[in-house]
Formats: sequence, C-alpha cells, structure tokens
Amino acid sequence: MNIFEILKKEIKNEFNKTVKIDTIFKDVGIDSIDLLNFVIKVEEKFDITFLDSELLNLNSVQDVVTLITKKVNKKK
Repeated sequence: MNIFEILKKEIKNEFNKTVKIDTIFKDVGIDSIDLLNFVIKVEEKFDITFLDSELLNLNSVQDVVTLITKKVNKKK
C-alpha cells in the first residue's frame, strides 16, 4: 500500500472523510488542531518526526504525502 492509500484510510478512520490526493484539509473541515493530532499519529505510524516549521506548510493531503516520502527516503 502506498503512502497516499495509507493516509486516505487513516483520514477516513479518524475524521470520517473521503479524500483525494489534492484535497485541502480546511475544505473538508479538518482544522489545524485536528491536523496536529493527526500528524502525531502519522509520525508514529511511519516512525518519522516533523519539524514545527514543516507543519506550517501542510495544507493538503499531497503536502503530507510529499513530506512523508522525503523523510522516509532520507532514513534509507
């Protein structure tokens, strides 16, 4: 399962929202507090850590997928 599919499933479980890769979080009612809590779970799931400065740029599902990909590849 790719990163997007994993996130899509997690977002469905956490927020009961169906998202596409280009979904903007605020457009589906996911605010910054919800996103922060979600990111904590994502960090645990992928065994990565986001910097506070990186969190400010997470507006869409694509943003999260891109950042996770970058961090996972850096660990290799």
